[in-house]
Amino acid sequence: PYPKEDMGVYAHLGTFAMHGLKPGGWLVAMVGNMYLPTIINGILASGMEWRWQMCVHFAGGGHPRMREIQVFQNWKPVLLLQKPPVTSIEGWAGDYIDYLKPKPGEQDKSLHPWQQSLPTFEKLCSMFAPAGGMIADPFLGAGTTGVAAMQTGRNFWGCDISADAVKTSEDRLCERG
Repeated sequence: PYPKEDMGVYAHLGTFAMHGLKPGGWLVAMVGNMYLPTIINGILASGMEWRWQMCVHFAGGGHPRMREIQVFQNWKPVLLLQKPPVTSIEGWAGDYIDYLKPKPGEQDKSLHPWQQSLPTFEKLCSMFAPAGGMIADPFLGAGTTGVAAMQTGRNFWGCDISADAVKTSEDRLCERG
């Protein structure tokens, strides 16, 4: 969720992660830049440990306009937090994800206004959950995280406050088996 009035959900996300993750589990959240301090503080209040921030760069046109400050947003932060005890990522990982030549459909917003790039989420799933592991997305939207989890051999659980989003995601996930 990106609007200012929705920023309180990030405190709930931190609480959800503290209760649902196993020790050493990762909370990986792609968020907007506008209210970043509020988002980070909300999650940290739960007891999650700050680990790092990644950058996902979105090439091409159609970037959201942050009218309040007159900036085009062409990247988003991905926050990396961990339920104690903290550990390292398995293997080495870069903190910049860039798709300079998006494939057709990667910037598709036809299923949900905040629909995200499937290759980005496939990469994140592979980096932060072992094969056969569980990925949860309480902001389901169009189900991109679920599709990415399935395509990378991970299990998936998701929910959303929008019944339409849940239906769209169910249809999309069922198409893929």
